[in-house]
Amino acid sequence: HNQNKYIIYYDSACFLCTSWMKWVMKRDVHQRIQGLPLQSNPELAASKTVVFQINDNWYYKSTAILKLLLSLGNQWRWVALGYIVPRFIRDYIYDKVAAYRLRLNNNDASCNISQQLPLISGAKHAASIK
Repeated sequence: HNQNKYIIYYDSACFLCTSWMKWVMKRDVHQRIQGLPLQSNPELAASKTVVFQINDNWYYKSTAILKLLLSLGNQWRWVALGYIVPRFIRDYIYDKVAAYRLRLNNNDASCNISQQLPLISGAKHAASIK
């Protein structure tokens, strides 16, 4: 039984980010990953980037995405090939997608999955992280 703590911080006001979280939660068959809005952690909210926490290790941008996918299980091992690409290139691509997502953001309250997914519960868990 895996005792690791997996937390993904995402922008809950972003349609692309919330869609991504829905996709991840459907594939988290072991229900190990907890999703929290970036906005639930004041220290992270200003970063406006995906953050993935595994126990006391924190990962950002493209590395966060790779680590998150790898945490979904053995069927995602192939994602490790992404590490062949240097981080500055992966993060450059991540930044381009992030800039695009900000233009797509429709600020529609209906895209906030905090209300739709029971594993995602903001304030209750944000305090326990510090």
